[in-house]
Amino acid sequence: MPGVPNQAPPQSSRPMTAVRAAGYSSAGRPGTGARNYSSKHSKLPKKEIITREQRIRTLEARVHEHINACCDAMEKKDYKTAISEAQIAIRSDKKLIKEDGASKESNESDLTFSTQLCLAQSQEGAGDYEEAIRTYTSMLKHHKEIQEAEIRLHIGNLYFKLEKYETSIKMYRMGIDMIPPTHNRLRMLFGRNIGQAFMSLGQWSDAVSTLDSSSFDSLEADAERSQSQTGDEEDESPEVDFQSLYNLLICYYATGDQTMMFEVFSRLITADQKFTTDSAGDSLALNLAKQARERRRLLLQAARLIAPVCAENEATGFDAVSTLLRQSGLGKLASSLELAKASAFMHTRDFTSAESVLKTMERRGGGSSLDMITGGTDSSQYGTGTSGGDKAQSSLEGIYTNLSFLSLAKGDVESAEKHAESALGCDRYAPQALVNDGCVKMRKGEIEAARDIFSEAVRLSSDSVEAMYNLSLCHRMLGHYTSALRTLQRLNVAVPDLPSVVYLLGDTSFLAGQKEEAVRYLEQCVSLAPFDSTVHCRLGEIHSKMGDIPAAVNCMCEAERCDPSNATVLEWLSSHYISQEAYEQALPLLRRLSLLASTSTMSIGVDGNIEGTSDLCEKCKWLLLAASCERRLGLVDEATSTYDAIVSEFPACREALRHLVRLCNNNGDSVKAARYQKELDQAVSLAAKQEARVLMEKKEEPVKIDFKASEVEEDSRFSGRPTPKLPSRDDDIFDDDDMLGDDFLPE
Repeated sequence: MPGVPNQAPPQSSRPMTAVRAAGYSSAGRPGTGARNYSSKHSKLPKKEIITREQRIRTLEARVHEHINACCDAMEKKDYKTAISEAQIAIRSDKKLIKEDGASKESNESDLTFSTQLCLAQSQEGAGDYEEAIRTYTSMLKHHKEIQEAEIRLHIGNLYFKLEKYETSIKMYRMGIDMIPPTHNRLRMLFGRNIGQAFMSLGQWSDAVSTLDSSSFDSLEADAERSQSQTGDEEDESPEVDFQSLYNLLICYYATGDQTMMFEVFSRLITADQKFTTDSAGDSLALNLAKQARERRRLLLQAARLIAPVCAENEATGFDAVSTLLRQSGLGKLASSLELAKASAFMHTRDFTSAESVLKTMERRGGGSSLDMITGGTDSSQYGTGTSGGDKAQSSLEGIYTNLSFLSLAKGDVESAEKHAESALGCDRYAPQALVNDGCVKMRKGEIEAARDIFSEAVRLSSDSVEAMYNLSLCHRMLGHYTSALRTLQRLNVAVPDLPSVVYLLGDTSFLAGQKEEAVRYLEQCVSLAPFDSTVHCRLGEIHSKMGDIPAAVNCMCEAERCDPSNATVLEWLSSHYISQEAYEQALPLLRRLSLLASTSTMSIGVDGNIEGTSDLCEKCKWLLLAASCERRLGLVDEATSTYDAIVSEFPACREALRHLVRLCNNNGDSVKAARYQKELDQAVSLAAKQEARVLMEKKEEPVKIDFKASEVEEDSRFSGRPTPKLPSRDDDIFDDDDMLGDDFLPE
């Protein structure tokens, strides 16, 4: 094979790649300036590395942020937002636990407890008690004993709200066993709640033992604490459970133990005196003042509760409690209790004793009433309680207001007006004093003045129910039905579903021409007071005015069932049955009306003259109508007996005598007919003499007397509906065409 001559490799430095030939290299080509850029453009920013500690701090801050948001939402009562924030906080806390290594210590951290507690309290505020109980129960697994005690306290409270008192007692007892002996306040709270649960179950003996033990332990602990203090130390927060003592007093009241009631009340006063107040104007001092007012309120309420029953009689009990309060330096509460004593006498309508108590308080006020009224106190400070003079005048205002009420109750308008003016002199802007002054004006017939006074009382106190009610009455009396409706509607909002207010709304709506609204209000009133005959009667009258007779009859029958002695209802029903020729149903109603009617309007005097204002009295009228119904039913003997009874009681009743004459003639009894005719002639003669004597006294010429039966005067209670008229003497019930006639039936 022929050989190939050896050739040397090329010595050129040119690279074999296109990239290299194009001059793209790390060194760059000459003149391109690749190495001339500044360092800030040649290097990218480095990525920041977040450490584990930083992630934990970020998650903790996020949890705290959501907890705060949850608390803010709960403060605003926005529980839906609170639940959402609490759930986010729990999820963030779980991430924190995972980041922290999920150790046992992290699971039991206070932060985890706070997130779960926020969720449970948000659910409790939203009213989802069952879900809140489940949340609290899940918290019991990984927390300390003291936290478990607090959790069981919350669970017991939820079961209490669900009225599962036995379960709540179980939770309270499980929680109290976990509390260290040093936590006295928490133990007192558990004892109080257990006692309240027993009270709700009506187990008074168990409640007494629990509350007595709790209050005794609290007083004993407070005494030990006081002994352990040095002379320079001051006990500003005694460990005395005032509420437990108050509950204990209620238990003894329920069991009727007079001795223990008085003893526990003395312990209440002692406990109240252990608390101190701060004269500084900071928020703590304001909170202490608020607690002090609440304790005094409970003290006064306890005093008013036990005073009527802690002694042999009511007056002695009030005196004993009032004396104890004064001896303890609580004179203001004693004065308030004396006002309560006067009110108790007024409730029992013992106005004399009530007035005696109030007069004694007035004298104890010092000086005359005029001196107290014109004592130089600035009227702009009345009722504010900022000075001793204001407080004295405020007390006198209450005394004079009650005296004014007593005078109104006794019908002494002049004394009522004097006391009302004295009360207004003490406090020109006292709503109750203005109400009494307005009532005085109403009694005197000054309706417009009373309206202005009641309007001012409503303006000063928008929740003055008495002022609004009386203002609506004034508007009605003045014919201002639209204004009365507005006032009554406002009153109905303040005290909803009050039957008297709803009735007035219905009646006033009808007077204002709003018939449909009147029916609606009265039907609502019927549902509120189903056994009130007046409501059914008024609803029936309105239905009758609207032309709905069946509904009216139904309402009147219901009214008659509720009150068989309601004369208005009986008159309406008897008139309706007569117009429908239902004489069997009208007859018992007419007889009942005759029993209810008065017989004092007509009688025969000793000299034979007719005494009275009318030829027919109410009883005679209804008996005549009953006899006419018996005639129409063909009960001749019963009708004769009724007419005979009328003549026996009312010898001057010419109508009954005429019918007796006709009935006896038709029966062929001429002897009785002659006797009744003689009595009729005597009655006519007596009537003529009486009529002539009256005319002579008036110096008028005698006129011819019409001996026809007088018509029954129209009764205003029928509201324009004519009442039945008596038949004339020419009626003959034995003829085929004899009817009661249009003059007898209502139109």
